[in-house]
Amino acid sequence: MALTKALGGGGGGGSVNVKEEGSVIVTAATAIDFVAPNLTVTNSSGVAVVTESTYPLWDRDKPPASAHASDDEGTGTAGTTPSGFTAFNSPGGSTAFEYDGKGNIHLFIPSGSGDVLRFWYKTLGAGSYTVTTKLRTMFNSNYNSAGLCIRDSVGAKMLFVGLQQRSAWPNDPTLIYSWWTNSTTWAGETLGPTFPMGSPLYLQHAWNSGTTTLTTLLSRDGVTPFKTWQTSAAWFANAPLQVGIQVNTQSGGDAHAYFDFLRYKAATSDTIGGTRTITGS
Repeated sequence: MALTKALGGGGGGGSVNVKEEGSVIVTAATAIDFVAPNLTVTNSSGVAVVTESTYPLWDRDKPPASAHASDDEGTGTAGTTPSGFTAFNSPGGSTAFEYDGKGNIHLFIPSGSGDVLRFWYKTLGAGSYTVTTKLRTMFNSNYNSAGLCIRDSVGAKMLFVGLQQRSAWPNDPTLIYSWWTNSTTWAGETLGPTFPMGSPLYLQHAWNSGTTTLTTLLSRDGVTPFKTWQTSAAWFANAPLQVGIQVNTQSGGDAHAYFDFLRYKAATSDTIGGTRTITGS
């Protein structure tokens, strides 16, 4: 196939070669003027075969068709507080938990807040669940951390997966899986590789109430499937039904984290993304 373009308002003509993958037409090369374009898809004989069609486009961040009542897509008005969350250990002062007006939840904890998990959560009903978030970070100094966090309100134990700045900025942060006896008492951690600062990281906790097992999964780009990083059947004696996001400055300076969305599903697994339909000619 060839995708041919004729200008309707001056300029030179041109064409681009395309390849067909399933029903999706993918541009292979282009070097043409796009002033007032008029596009026609032709076959190798020069016969027009498509003048306008719809094509599926994969969107890794598309909201689920059936949203959970606790979902937050981060799309509120800049400076407003996301609704339905409970703040746990907020240090006050200049702390910010707000929409940034660009499709994110912004969580900021000022320097000097100590080594404490600062946690904003929603309480889920009994049963299995999977919670998913997309995290971006902007840390200031060593040991700032942020991530997807859960808590057992009965036994006070907590666990989070996310990123931690292990060496001074501008070095990249490190993947971290950390468990706490309570919000101020660290109990252990597993570290992964470094991760590019500012790159999106997709995180998931899946709680199976039948086996009382927590599975923690990661996707580096939201396109490749989630992969299990850690599994725990022993840490929580009670169901961790407080589920949300946390930032910890530890001994470092100001810590910022941006979460594109927070999504819940009453099941032991969940996928992200979906297909959008685009119209082209």
